[in-house]
Amino acid sequence: MLKENGLAIVASPMPATKVNWSERDSIQQNYLPELEQIISRLFSEKIIHLSFWNPMMRGETLEISRQQRDNLYIPTANIASLVHIDTDVGAYEKIQDVLAIIDKNRVRRDSSPSTSCTFEDVADAIVSGRKQFAILNFWRNIDETPVRRVPLSIYSPRYDGDAAFPDAAPNVESSKWYMFPNATRDEVIVFYQYDRERKQPSDLWHCAIEVEENEESDSVHRRKSFEIRAFIVFDEEVSSNNDRFSTERTRPMLSFEESGCFCDKQAAKRTQE
Repeated sequence: MLKENGLAIVASPMPATKVNWSERDSIQQNYLPELEQIISRLFSEKIIHLSFWNPMMRGETLEISRQQRDNLYIPTANIASLVHIDTDVGAYEKIQDVLAIIDKNRVRRDSSPSTSCTFEDVADAIVSGRKQFAILNFWRNIDETPVRRVPLSIYSPRYDGDAAFPDAAPNVESSKWYMFPNATRDEVIVFYQYDRERKQPSDLWHCAIEVEENEESDSVHRRKSFEIRAFIVFDEEVSSNNDRFSTERTRPMLSFEESGCFCDKQAAKRTQE
């Protein structure tokens, strides 16, 4: 399902060693090894680099917290009710800009063999070697009970012909929404946020969607989840015809900084409504 629709549900029992979702060290030691195993099950292609970055704990009762200087704790935020994609790679001028953002927010696991090459090597592989790279989101319910309220919902877009985001609008007849009510803590929802290969469905829009409440949807069952992104570079060369990161790619009207300001203003406006 991951290759065909850009998303997948992976059965994955909670790690034997209890994870403290608010502490970075616990994520590094007790959770990332599990995600590495999931990635090895999902992809048969050889991976030359893997980095985990931008961890976030979300919940209906949580507020936005900025990353602290000591970098010991995981940032928090409320649920995201606005439909969005996490990373518009096309908004970056060059791959080094993407890597700088990843490095700044990276959760390091130095014992992983995929982290042995430097970001300079990664940039060279992408630019000179035209290697395929992707960004995926790994989302998990971390509450004891299945999700009852505002479940994660993902839009898997389909485009006519060889078109892809942002060069065309999705075909609404063939695109689909997927909703994940009753998601448990023993499964991980994996979905693409970007892939350099045009043929791979990616750039999946997502949000939390309110559903009709039932008797069990009380304050005890308010949603609480954890998500983290993976930056993966494959030992596969992308053809010029299918390269979404070519120098001729469509650039956004807003710069990356302007886009960020616009999104912050929209989020603040919605909060005030």
